[in-house]
Amino acid sequence: MDINLEEQEDGLTLVRCLFGPAPTVWTFFMFLYSVCGLLVILGLMIGFSQQTLNQTTWAYWLAAAGGIGSLILFLAAQEGKKLANHEMVELKVFLDAALECDCLSLAKEE
Repeated sequence: MDINLEEQEDGLTLVRCLFGPAPTVWTFFMFLYSVCGLLVILGLMIGFSQQTLNQTTWAYWLAAAGGIGSLILFLAAQEGKKLANHEMVELKVFLDAALECDCLSLAKEE
């Protein structure tokens, strides 16, 4: 959870919250998605070239591995969201108790 406090001109303090994983987790997932995407592109490019030259098309296996890797990463991210849901609710309850308000409903009203 990332909390930013901004002082307003009228003397009030604006509290902004972001519930989510650490930036290093997002960076790691994006790196892995990039590697999988490059495998797909490289495998398709080399595979099409091999097919055009009537050679053995082994490079399509790289594209398949990149696609399967992307699917596994997507499923892992979805499972991580499910596992972290309870913790996000606990963080929201803690923040509401600390600030003595129901912050999400107040944000929706504005």
